[in-house]
Amino acid sequence: AIYMAVARCTPLTNRIVTISGDAVSNPQNFNVPIGTDFGEIVEAAGGFKAQPEKIVFGGPMMGMAMYTYHIPVTKITSSLVSFLQDEAAVEESPCIRCGRCLEHCPLQLA
Repeated sequence: AIYMAVARCTPLTNRIVTISGDAVSNPQNFNVPIGTDFGEIVEAAGGFKAQPEKIVFGGPMMGMAMYTYHIPVTKITSSLVSFLQDEAAVEESPCIRCGRCLEHCPLQLA
């Protein structure tokens, strides 16, 4: 995008987005114009196998959960990940994510 803007004076008008997750019929990457509704992209990927329990925009680690997938693609949008109920459930745990266990990790994960 930077090369196209500087060398060719071409604005950023398209974005590569990934549609993935166990609820999607045919996960894949798409090169789409900015402003395209994610609902149209999901349909191009074959739609959902079943109603997704959770939809995450921006990837599974840093993404944000959304209540709908009818949101336009923006220049910072990278992906849509949809989960079925068995994948969306998070097991309850006593962990409060304080990070103290990292100091004593036997696998040196910290």
